[in-house]
Amino acid sequence: MRSVVLQMFLLLAMLVGLSATLLTPLLYDAELGVIYPRDLLVLVGLVLFLGRSRFGLALRWLVTSAWGVVVFFELVRAIGISAMNQQPLLYDAFFLVKHLYVLLSDLMGWKAPAMFVGILVFWLTVTAVGHWIFGRLITVGGRWTWWQRVGFFAVLVGSAVGIEVSTPLIGNNSLQDASRNLAGSLDVVRDIRRGTDASAYDEMDAVTLTTKPSVHIYIIESYGSGVLAKRIREDYFSMRAKMSLRLGTKGWRVVTSRTVAPVMGGRSWLADATLLSGRLVKHESVYRHLKPEFSTLRTLPSFFRSQGYRTILMRQNNKVRPGVSLENNFAFTDTVFFDDIGYTGEPYGWAEVPDQVALGHLREEVLPRLDGTPNFVFAHLGSSHIPWTGLPPIVDDWRTMNTGSVAAEGEDLEMSEGQLKMQMKRFKRKDEVRLRRLRPTPDNVEDYLEAITYSFEAVVRHIERLETTPEIIIIMGDHQPPLYKHNTDFTVPMHVMAKDKRWLEAFRAQGFKSGMKLGYKDDAIRHEGFYSLMVRALAGPNEAALPPYREHGITTGEAQGE
Repeated sequence: MRSVVLQMFLLLAMLVGLSATLLTPLLYDAELGVIYPRDLLVLVGLVLFLGRSRFGLALRWLVTSAWGVVVFFELVRAIGISAMNQQPLLYDAFFLVKHLYVLLSDLMGWKAPAMFVGILVFWLTVTAVGHWIFGRLITVGGRWTWWQRVGFFAVLVGSAVGIEVSTPLIGNNSLQDASRNLAGSLDVVRDIRRGTDASAYDEMDAVTLTTKPSVHIYIIESYGSGVLAKRIREDYFSMRAKMSLRLGTKGWRVVTSRTVAPVMGGRSWLADATLLSGRLVKHESVYRHLKPEFSTLRTLPSFFRSQGYRTILMRQNNKVRPGVSLENNFAFTDTVFFDDIGYTGEPYGWAEVPDQVALGHLREEVLPRLDGTPNFVFAHLGSSHIPWTGLPPIVDDWRTMNTGSVAAEGEDLEMSEGQLKMQMKRFKRKDEVRLRRLRPTPDNVEDYLEAITYSFEAVVRHIERLETTPEIIIIMGDHQPPLYKHNTDFTVPMHVMAKDKRWLEAFRAQGFKSGMKLGYKDDAIRHEGFYSLMVRALAGPNEAALPPYREHGITTGEAQGE
């Protein structure tokens, strides 16, 4: 009897340990200590009670397969929530692996492939250990009486219930969640197969611009409503007020609202694709299937091209490297990528090329070559991308960054206390693994705001120094930062600027308010509605027939959802 009890508790300890070993390192929430799969109880019960039957061997392999699925699914779910604050579809995960690998390689170097190999080995090891434990349950459980089996199972269930009620420790029905995820993946596949309506946005073709204002959109990476977090909001308000005052003295009228991004915490390309195409693209799989069609579909860049504009795409971090090629999916007439800028100075942060340098190159090398042709600029900046360390300095002449001389000159010598603090933070030594900085801490929340402040300063200086100013300028974010794990707010700020108030009327009609205050989340527009709103803003002053405002854009299927 003593041997049976010992075996019982030994197996119980191994099962609980296996569950904890699997899921403790994958903490979705800082408050959770153990997240166990409730499905494990069902699997153990099947093996324990039916393992000695004639179906025992097949059952063992079936249960091992189910356990392997649980392990794999929880790995995918945990990594997705940690990296993007969202549970990815399994179908999406297949496409996202490449992007995740490239991103981690940029941030972590050789540690990235080592980590991927480690995850694979971990999955295989835990699955194999589970197979061994199930085999031991069959062998040992076959010598137990039915009452002993029931007793063991009762202890196991009791332990799980004890974990469940000892808040905040909880469990998951992993197999059930995985099956729902798989069903959602199949729904997306079906939507993709239906294709996209080629006649979508026909009404845009009826708009002819006789007055052709230049339009510039500057995307500040990760500039989301996360700037309203309690710890940093007052500093953000102060920065915003100064920027608003500077723009106002140059004659700019500003209206502001929020816009709902399709993603949170990452995958900027999905946010950009939604904004430019007027189609909700919140899944990587949808993006991959639409990508070959973007150049021929009706999109915001194609609208401007049809009106005789030069369209310029600027992404200073885009460069050819293993697994990554340069892409111009929306058929912009001109592109500005990493190698085009020719930056030879010190690499800063993830983007390497500072925003101020990229914008200086755009202003002084690219725009003057357009010879007065109306232009549409879409510039996605990169200095405020995680990990928000190693920020560049703000300098008087961006070209000095190429020489390695980064001493500020002129007005930059009179820095405010806030600017000085921002510059001094560049010299802080930070030995943490960069991935751990995704968790909100006092340090990285402040680092986040400093990065946003740097990019905002670079954009405003760029606007102040433009020789020929565009009629409409938009400064906005792409998605929320990868910080706030309990946040369900997908909104980002959108500031629309013009010196002629006529260009702002359509935005005011959709709830944009004067100034740079963000307004309420409930008043936000949506990324997919921006395309139609932008065309309406251009059509009004041209006395053209206003196309309908499509708040939800053109959906690609029910699985994209609300």
